[in-house]
Amino acid sequence: MSAMMFGMLALLAVGMGIFAYSMSMKMAVLTAAGKENRFDNMRERIDRVIVYMFGQKRMFKEPKSGIMHAVIFYGFCVLAVRTITLFLMAFSSEGYNFHLPGMGDTFLGASYGFSKDIFEFLVMIMAVAALVRRRYYRPARLTPSGEAQLILGFIITLMLTDFLFDGARFMPEVEAGVLGHEALVSPVSTVFSSIYLSLGISYESAMVVADISYWIHCATILAFLNLLPHSKHFHIITVFFNILFSKISPPGAIRPIENIEEQEFFGVSKVEQFSWKQIMDVYSCTECGRCEVNCPAWHTGKPLSPKVLIKDILENVHAHEKRMAGPLGLIGQGLNKLRKKKVVNELDPFEPVVPDLITQVNEDVIWACTTCRSCEENCPLLITHVDKIIDMRRNLVLMESRFPKELGPALKNLETKSNPWGLPMGERMAWAEGLDVPVMEQNPSAEYVFFVGCAGCYDDRSKKVSRSVVKILQAADCDFAILGTEEGCTGDPARRVGNEYLYQLQAEQNIETFQKYDIRKVITTCPHCFNTIKNEYPQLGGNYEVWHYTDLVFKFVEDGRLKLKRELDFSTHRAAGTDAAKRITYHDSCYLGRYNGIYDAPRETIDALPGMTRVEMEQSRENGFCCGAGGARWLMEENIGTRVNQERVRQALEVKPDVIATACPYCTMMVEDGVREMGHDEHVHVADIAELVVSAL
Repeated sequence: MSAMMFGMLALLAVGMGIFAYSMSMKMAVLTAAGKENRFDNMRERIDRVIVYMFGQKRMFKEPKSGIMHAVIFYGFCVLAVRTITLFLMAFSSEGYNFHLPGMGDTFLGASYGFSKDIFEFLVMIMAVAALVRRRYYRPARLTPSGEAQLILGFIITLMLTDFLFDGARFMPEVEAGVLGHEALVSPVSTVFSSIYLSLGISYESAMVVADISYWIHCATILAFLNLLPHSKHFHIITVFFNILFSKISPPGAIRPIENIEEQEFFGVSKVEQFSWKQIMDVYSCTECGRCEVNCPAWHTGKPLSPKVLIKDILENVHAHEKRMAGPLGLIGQGLNKLRKKKVVNELDPFEPVVPDLITQVNEDVIWACTTCRSCEENCPLLITHVDKIIDMRRNLVLMESRFPKELGPALKNLETKSNPWGLPMGERMAWAEGLDVPVMEQNPSAEYVFFVGCAGCYDDRSKKVSRSVVKILQAADCDFAILGTEEGCTGDPARRVGNEYLYQLQAEQNIETFQKYDIRKVITTCPHCFNTIKNEYPQLGGNYEVWHYTDLVFKFVEDGRLKLKRELDFSTHRAAGTDAAKRITYHDSCYLGRYNGIYDAPRETIDALPGMTRVEMEQSRENGFCCGAGGARWLMEENIGTRVNQERVRQALEVKPDVIATACPYCTMMVEDGVREMGHDEHVHVADIAELVVSAL
């Protein structure tokens, strides 16, 4: 056995042995976590890998850093073949002249050699640029990190040592002016050969540098590999799997607690109660901070940072890795099978542990979330944050009865009156007085049921929107009816605050009513009702064709069933002597947009309004900023930092609108309050799109 082969075997044994141990611990943790099926629809999952991993789709939201990351990523993909080649050189009789089959003096070999050389150079430049950026131009979202600088140092070392290695090998050819097939396609490496020659370094001395560079390169790869499982760069290993097993069900659907009546424990208070995929999310986080970019809680001074949330959960995982990697871990399960012992869950859900997950994350963080999903929309690795927060809320509400005091009466009202205000169910259709609205009892064969929602039935401001929607449906000659006093809350507020038990009760009652009338098509004004009925009721067996009214209204306008002819005039809402409103901006509801992808219909309906000019806020569509109401936050006090609704209004005022249009009762409440609180209610009007359409009929 040659010294080179022996040295490489020793290096691989140490490097890969340590790596195998680290990975076995991570796998043990994943196998000890909760079960979750993420192996369905593999075609769609592979498509996601192509788009989000290889296509780097979300990285390019910030073009400069996106290009930098993409070059390094694609560079490493190309260099994977080179890495294998370098390690195998130690075991080949050809030594440094070894090539993988088909990669020698062939067209494929030449093509790869050129690509490898250029990509190595580009990767080195991008790594240096990234170092400079982190040192002098670091974005606020990035966490200062010596580890990141070390990783970039590793990358630069890998590229530089390979150039030094090849430069020495190509010296005789460059000196003779006759380049071989490999040197001919390696322009950067031959520059290094020229540098050796210009410095007067002999070929023998250069080959000593080549030997040193070779071993530094191989050792750096193994050091890099072993750093990954213990750093935020673990995503280099997990990215493929995290995207492959990412959530493909509707983003607005929270995973239910199944067989809830039989459960003894609810939610998550310890990290092993998260599912294996939720923990893989945590392992995969790069702390890039893109999740903070548009987070309403973070930007208004709340204690919640989605990045820090994941980091805190990860620290708790690290604190409990050895405990989790016991009998339930991969090794423990294997040993039990060998011993023919039954695997017993020794991770008692009621047993207190230190450090405690909820304490580490902080309850103020858990309750600050508006569930807007901006963090998830911006995460390049498709990490989900909202489900983890909801799981922790479930534990606090159902196991500990710990929640903001304002939620107590609201939850009680939902339980007894099926609305957060606790108003009589008999008054649920008082809003429709004088409109001649049919109820399902009178028109059981109606094509659509108009599900009005709690706000639309009881909130004075939202009642006007409900009446407007009815007038639109009547004008379009739409065959519809309402449930009247048979309608109950969808359960969305209960589910979002973590009371899954109450949610399922509310949902099952509505599903039973829908079955009673064989309802197939549903219209909603509230995006929260829309999301719940469309995406979450199927979990309980309720499958319906659900329309948000903005989609239906645009369809009616497009089909000619609605004629929008009257020019709108909001002069009564403006200072005396000013002209009628002309500029209108649309505020995207999170539950309509990011949750369900409805962006165009509301805008196209606005564009159809005579005499109006639509102007876009900077933070709109997928990057729209939350009004602050989601996640049942509208039921809770907001005592920390700036009010979210006021920040959203400030953003809207930047485009100098006469009208801020909405398509959600809670958005309307929050934006209207913000306009009033900031003293702009005399010259800025807040209106639901339904109200604007009725005014234009």
